Amino acid sequence: MGARSALIVFVESTVGDGGETLFWGVVSALHRLDRAPWPSMIPQDPNDPGWSFCFNGEPLFIAGHGPTYKQRRSRYFAAGLMLVIQPRTNLAGITGVGVRAERVRNRVRSALTTYDKLPASPSLGIYGDPNSHEWRQYWLPDTNKRDERICPLQASASTGGTADAAGAPCTPR
Repeated sequence: MGARSALIVFVESTVGDGGETLFWGVVSALHRLDRAPWPSMIPQDPNDPGWSFCFNGEPLFIAGHGPTYKQRRSRYFAAGLMLVIQPRTNLAGITGVGVRAERVRNRVRSALTTYDKLPASPSLGIYGDPNSHEWRQYWLPDTNKRDERICPLQASASTGGTADAAGAPCTPR
């Protein structure tokens, strides 16, 4: 096994609040606690294909799991909210474009199709693809309807640097 690691964070909650709102609240709180500047190589606009959530200058990928998932069993966690946090460096060589990345992606999505009660989410994309948004993959909808949301991360340039294309905080509109 390689040196890839992840931080698993468990957030105690009642069944009613172990969903998307709590997930984005925790991610927004992490952002507010971050005192490191936003890395210059990571775009601040979450709609930019190169955007990734960062903490302490480290680009991360976060997958949210909770009790609200019924169809997407791969994201179900009965006991509350669970965040699986990985540095983007863990994903080097297995994301983006290329034969190896495509092979890994196909294997993962095939497993999801077998395990979940619906096909792999259309929100799953390829990091860096202009048609993909990294943040949409953090908390997947429990359906495969087109995801029309805007980035729910409540952040500001003064607390870590995430801002939308207009320079305003990335908040629900």
